Amino acid sequence: MKNISYMIKRKYDFVIIGYGAAGFAAAIKASEITEEKAKIALIGKGNIGGTCVNVGCIPLNYFLEISHSYFIQASFQELQLQEKD
Repeated sequence: MKNISYMIKRKYDFVIIGYGAAGFAAAIKASEITEEKAKIALIGKGNIGGTCVNVGCIPLNYFLEISHSYFIQASFQELQLQEKD
C-alpha cells in the first residue's frame, strides 16, 4: 500500500471517493457552486476516468462508429454506377 500520510495532513472541503465519470462530475459541480474556492480531493483505485472512459461506453461507442463507417463504405463499393445516355 502506498504511503498517503502526506494527504491526511491536508484539509479539504470535499473528498470524493471514485474518480470515474461521476466523481469528476461531482468535483466539477463542487468547484462551480463554491466559485472555485473549495479544496477538492478525489480518491480512487484503477485508471483515472473509470470504466466508462477506459473500457466501457466511450471505447464501445468509438468501435460502433468505426464499424458503421466501414459498413457504409463496403455497401457503396458493392454498387455499380452506370452513365445514362
